[in-house]
Parts: sequence; C-alpha cells; structure tokens
Amino acid sequence: MNIEIPEGYRFIKILGAEKTRKYNQVALVKNTLEEKFVLKSCALSDENGCALLLREFQFNFEDECRLPQKSILDKSPHYLHLILSYKKGILLQEHWKSLKKKERTSFLLHFIPNFLELIDKVHQNGVYHNDIRPGNILIDGETIHLIDFGMASKKEEAPRKTLFSLSYSSPELILNQLSLIDETSDLYSFGMLLIELISGKPLFTHENPAVLTQLAITYPVKLKGIVPKELEEIIEIMCVKPIFKTTPNKIPKEELVSIIHVTQMNRKIESTLLANSFKSALENYQKRRKNRSFSRFRVG
Repeated sequence: MNIEIPEGYRFIKILGAEKTRKYNQVALVKNTLEEKFVLKSCALSDENGCALLLREFQFNFEDECRLPQKSILDKSPHYLHLILSYKKGILLQEHWKSLKKKERTSFLLHFIPNFLELIDKVHQNGVYHNDIRPGNILIDGETIHLIDFGMASKKEEAPRKTLFSLSYSSPELILNQLSLIDETSDLYSFGMLLIELISGKPLFTHENPAVLTQLAITYPVKLKGIVPKELEEIIEIMCVKPIFKTTPNKIPKEELVSIIHVTQMNRKIESTLLANSFKSALENYQKRRKNRSFSRFRVG
C-alpha cells in the first residue's frame, strides 16, 4: 500500500484494520522532533471521506487531554490529510479480552464512571459524539481516551445526513433525524457497547442489512439472560427505543419528533446518578458471585 506522507513527517506504521476504516489511510507518523501523530488521509476524489476529515478537524478540546487536541489540516494535489495528536493506549475491545474474567467487574467499576464523566465533558462543550463504540475508545492504564469525532455534531446544528453504526447507534441517528440527537443518544450507544462487552457479542446481528436496520430501530432491548440481572434494568433504561405503530417513514414529522422525544426523556438519567447506579449494581453482582462461590465449598 502506497502511503502519502506530508512534508515534515515520516511514516511509522499503519493503524487499524483496513476494512473498518472510513478513510483511505490511517497511519502513525513522527515529525522531525520524534513526536508521534496520527495521520488520516483521504483521496480528494472521495467526497464523503473528505467531508468526515473536515468535520473531525472542527472538534478539539484543549482543556481535556483525554479528548482530541488541536489538529492540522494539510492538502496535497491528490489527498486531504488530517494530522492529530497521538493518544497512547490499546482499543477497549483488546483490553477487555486481555482481562481475566474475575478482573472484568473491577474494570467496569473504574471504566463506567470515568467514561460517563468524559462524555459529560463532550456534551458540556455542546457536542454529541454519535459514534461511541469499542473501536473509538483507548485504554492506557487508568486513563480512557475517546477518539474519532468524524461523525460528531454540534447542538443547534442544521439537520444533515450522516453515517452511523447499526450495532451502536440510537434509532434517531439511524433515522437520520440529526435535529433530535441529544445527550441520551450517546448514552444509548454506550449502553449497547456495554451489552457487547459483557455478553461477548452485539445485541442485534443479521446478515441482511435491511433486517438489521429494522431490529436496531424498533426491536426492544430486553436483557434477561444476556447480562447479569443486577445490570438489566439500568442498561434497558439507557437503551429505551420509540414504539412506532407503523414504519417511521410513514409517520408525520411532528408525530415522529414527539414519539422520539418521549423516548429520550425516558432514557434521561443524570450521569452521577447513573454512575452510582452502576456502582451499586456491580458491587451487588460481585457479592452474589462471591456468595455463590463460597456456597460451593461450604461443608454441611
């Protein structure tokens, strides 16, 4: 694979799996001071890919090192390049797989409140991430990084069509109702992410994209037997979906907005309360597991 590198940088290695990339190239590079950066490049002929790079360039959080910092945009005759600060760490999914089963509950007790705090900071800046999934979260020891704001949107932004991930996106995002996106849309994605981590697979899967789309939009999230019973209710609240009497594209706009808004109100939980609810649920789960293990060895 030929990699075009902007002047002043040198190529180190390819980052990520090619089949999951939104861009032509994602690479680790170094500048002349040996500082690391992430280079995202897209052919100018790819209008959608370039639009994502331009969108990601808009978002920086200079007061929060766990979020993207100021980036550089560079254009060559054939490519658009976005040069981002490098975040050390491994992808959430890889970190999760590296943990022993007995370590995972302790990890969640640390991860969940810290990640809720992080997306709170994003929302306080008037931004919705819109692409919360394991591939956009890096774990570096105790530090959690949220990356890839190519599909992010700002509050009060004019409605537009956007890409989405069927396995994690809220129904309002899949329906391309960008004006209805709010904080609970990211919480929905976080809930779906937690289901996948805990159960080992996405909640909804199907080889037919049309069927998967319908499942993602309309099929209720019921978690009995999928996650520990202590977590069922919390995650189900985070992932409440609208109830449509007919296909959404046949519902008048005002009615559709009303139905989704009611659903979002039902999802809405203040982040500190949500973090405390998870803490209590996970601690109760730990106690139940410990008591069950103890009873196996009890004599008499």
